[in-house]
Amino acid sequence: MLLILSVLCLFSSRQGGAVLGFFAGWIYGSLDGANMWQYVLTRTIAGYVIASVAGSGIERRTLTAVLAAFLGVFLCQLTLMFLAPPAALIHFLGDTIRTAVYNGVLATLVYAGLNRILGPRL
Repeated sequence: MLLILSVLCLFSSRQGGAVLGFFAGWIYGSLDGANMWQYVLTRTIAGYVIASVAGSGIERRTLTAVLAAFLGVFLCQLTLMFLAPPAALIHFLGDTIRTAVYNGVLATLVYAGLNRILGPRL
């Protein structure tokens, strides 16, 4: 969910990023069966921030997608850590770093597909 959110926000406006983040958090929270407001809040903030940075004039490339996916996971999970503290902090941080690296690698494939569909037409 965070991977798709992070890369898709590169193609959207700030408001669109916030809406994408809201629905990503809502879907993730409903599937997790936990208290949804933490997921909705963290994903909405991440979607807004990624779309704001992407709209500031940076060039949209594969490296940008990798950084957006890596930092998107990191931002969401660290914010979630303060809103809903985990029982084992070290394991949570280790899982966050592994997930961020994994999503950063997969972002190249997701970006290639989305850029082909949503990218500029020549």
